[in-house]
Amino acid sequence: MNGSTLSDLVGNLRLCASAQVKPAPAPSPYALRLLSMKTPEQKIALIKKAVAEAYGLDVQELDSLKKPGPLAEARAVAFYLARELLGLSFPVLAAAFKRKNHMSAMWNCSSVRDRMETDAKFRSTVEELAAKLSPQLQHTNP
Repeated sequence: MNGSTLSDLVGNLRLCASAQVKPAPAPSPYALRLLSMKTPEQKIALIKKAVAEAYGLDVQELDSLKKPGPLAEARAVAFYLARELLGLSFPVLAAAFKRKNHMSAMWNCSSVRDRMETDAKFRSTVEELAAKLSPQLQHTNP
């Protein structure tokens, strides 16, 4: 017992039991702000979730390599929103969507931008998603 006697242990236990516990100080506004911030990964997850819900898909499907119409459109919209709302680079976006290179991120963002110019209903869908997501993504990291 490393030179400790039973009476030493009991004494230390009594000392600990009689100690007064002070309440923790209230966190500063800066600390609260830091705690409320989301990482880029968390923000991308929010975007994927919102897009998947809007298109009636599972979030995991957005990362799949499948290319059926509605899935490909939803994935492209998620790429576009992540780029526009978060300002992430194409390589970071490609990694977030489990793509091998940044060209797929570039192509998806470009295709959404082009379609928004000619398809008012599609533009409205994308803009509504952006408006819904913006408040959730407003905290930026220091």
